[in-house]
Amino acid sequence: MLTNKSLFRIYFFLFTMLLSFFIASGEETGEQDDVDKAYKIAYKYILDEQWDNALKAFKKLIQDYPQSKWVDDSHFWQCFAREKKGEDLESVFKCYESFITKYRSSKWVDDARTNMIRIGQQLAKSGKPEY
Repeated sequence: MLTNKSLFRIYFFLFTMLLSFFIASGEETGEQDDVDKAYKIAYKYILDEQWDNALKAFKKLIQDYPQSKWVDDSHFWQCFAREKKGEDLESVFKCYESFITKYRSSKWVDDARTNMIRIGQQLAKSGKPEY
């Protein structure tokens, strides 16, 4: 038979375990909120056509939150911003190519392929038939 002291110890142990769980969950939620906020800020730069700021913001997001659900999106938008910024089309093509290789199941793969086709056509017209 359990004594009051034993019951107290059991309840105290269970309480501290539950409390630890909720504290840990809160920390994860806080980090998720931070990464979501960082993504929204970076994406707003895309919408505002602030390509340099977008590149910096997405780079920081990838560095700060490498396991985030937004990493593949961030890589895609980096390629997109580089293209819109007017960077060398061959390097932008390779950026999309690298993105597709690394994130095969991303929702952005079709968009990246479409952009690669368009860029490849531009490169071929400019005398680079290998594209």
